[in-house]
Amino acid sequence: MMQPMQGSGGKSAGQRLPEVAGALSPRFLERAHELVAIGTYVIDLQARTIRLSTRMAQMLGASDGALEMPLEEYRRRVLLPDELAASVSTAEQRYAAGEPLLIEVRMRHANGSLLWVRASSSTEQDEQG
Repeated sequence: MMQPMQGSGGKSAGQRLPEVAGALSPRFLERAHELVAIGTYVIDLQARTIRLSTRMAQMLGASDGALEMPLEEYRRRVLLPDELAASVSTAEQRYAAGEPLLIEVRMRHANGSLLWVRASSSTEQDEQG
């Protein structure tokens, strides 16, 4: 199961987010994500679905709440046609190799405006492998 983080902010003081996150309350982290415009998403590679956090869905204008949809539909909705093939190829190669992904892409907001997004993720195995 993929547990990526999306946003434009960098790592704080060189600390890794999982190390810091364990010491903070979920509400504190949720509020921090809202303030710096960071949304999260989880991709289930076996089911080929993506689950967007409320903040991520709001940033893209896709929903006022958390949202789950087929991965290919999400990609068609938010990635620009001229970047779709290259972005998907890069992501799929990283996922298959179990390597971290860091990619900067333009995404389409539901209102048609463009957003520059830096997405970083890592692949994690769940109990089904």
